[in-house]
Amino acid sequence: MLACVTKDLPPPPDGDPADSTPADSTDTTTSDDSGTVPTETDPPPDDTDPSSGDDTDQTDDTDDTSPPPTSPLSWSGARPKNVLMIVLDTARPDWFGRYDGRASTPNLDALLADSFVLENHRSCSDWTWPSVLCAQSGRSETELDFITDGSALSEVPPASIVMAEDVLRDAGWYTAMVSSNSFFSEDAKTAVGFERQENRFGEPASLITASALSLLDGIAAQDAPWYLHLHYFDPHTPYSPPDEYLTGLDELDPISYDLGQDYTHAVLNKAWHGLDEATRALVLAHMELRYAGELSYFDDQIDQVLDRAEALGLLDDTLLVFWTDHGEQLFENGSWGHDQLYDVENRAIVSIKAPALAPGTWSGPTLHQDIWPTILDAMELPTQPDFSGAVLGWRPADDPRFAMRYLGDQTQLTIEREGKKLYYRWSGAKEFYDLSADPGEQTDLYDAADPDVIALWELMEDEISAILAIKPDYEPVNPGP
Repeated sequence: MLACVTKDLPPPPDGDPADSTPADSTDTTTSDDSGTVPTETDPPPDDTDPSSGDDTDQTDDTDDTSPPPTSPLSWSGARPKNVLMIVLDTARPDWFGRYDGRASTPNLDALLADSFVLENHRSCSDWTWPSVLCAQSGRSETELDFITDGSALSEVPPASIVMAEDVLRDAGWYTAMVSSNSFFSEDAKTAVGFERQENRFGEPASLITASALSLLDGIAAQDAPWYLHLHYFDPHTPYSPPDEYLTGLDELDPISYDLGQDYTHAVLNKAWHGLDEATRALVLAHMELRYAGELSYFDDQIDQVLDRAEALGLLDDTLLVFWTDHGEQLFENGSWGHDQLYDVENRAIVSIKAPALAPGTWSGPTLHQDIWPTILDAMELPTQPDFSGAVLGWRPADDPRFAMRYLGDQTQLTIEREGKKLYYRWSGAKEFYDLSADPGEQTDLYDAADPDVIALWELMEDEISAILAIKPDYEPVNPGP
């Protein structure tokens, strides 16, 4: 599969507090046929103790000696020694079979059923570059003092940013990665500490799997602790899985848009609002069948990877982490792809599995920045002062979660807290949603006098100030209630 737009990436310079419910460097870069690198242009403090403590000592009510919150992860044996991380691009968790979605994903469903799953999880953005940057660095973009700019792809994060792979490599781990998205790469400065890198940008999932199987064979022959990171570009546009995953397509009336081609994304977004209802319904039927096919295609790939890892005995002492970088909109909020910050594009999912870890779910708020602090805690490795994300169970239920898509004067910013979401665009447009009653964000309830709107604006204005301190060139229009 090729990325939806082919473009060179410039080289580097020179609800409730959550119910826990446990249950009984070798570079083999490959480019596309044009020789360019496909890119995606669908364009807190250290781990501190957030507990409130028990102010029983009236002589010094600032002295909080209560223990930190405990993780909801329940262990019955030895902690894992290695990490196998599988990341799926552009995936909607609500399409998985586990959540009664429209895709057939039996292998992924089985993995989630046997894992501890973070089900109220969000990315820090709606596209890959900032999403993987937040995840691998354990910090938000404003905390990093660097903002990924979709209009200035030559500006890459500084090398001084500490990534998870740096931490493990420096501790003596063997680190390796395979990526089919150029925004998770050394050039994008999001994958800089891996001893071995295989960049297979825009290539289909089967070729990512082939590289993964070879790396697993090599890992099995060495003794050092290891971290293998696999980033699958599918099911990103264009939706072109192998034909065997398109069952039923020939039963639909044909459409004049080729959803298996890059250019169709821009063409269809421009034409959509001029199409009649019947044409829209038919196009959506094609689109949904193809997107479901992409997810099913990946499902068979993850099965191959896990089968090989299990056959080699590699899962016996390994933490298996699966997460999605961001979601995808199929015209639910007026467009196709991921160029806005509605929940279908911003929501993600994380699952964690190990032999001694009890399966379960967590409904408290989590972010991409929390992934690696949680992993290090689960493996009883030292906390990293550079990571500001929270260990699972430490983030308060009312903690605000920001997401940003920076694109100059078209920048978008959201804040969500306890199901209330404020959406602001640098153009001055403002929206407000009650996600508990309207998870699809179909009814804009924005009212400048609403106390919830005012409270969220107080937090958002601070974030806007932090953004402007880094990117001062574009002043937002009329921020505030």
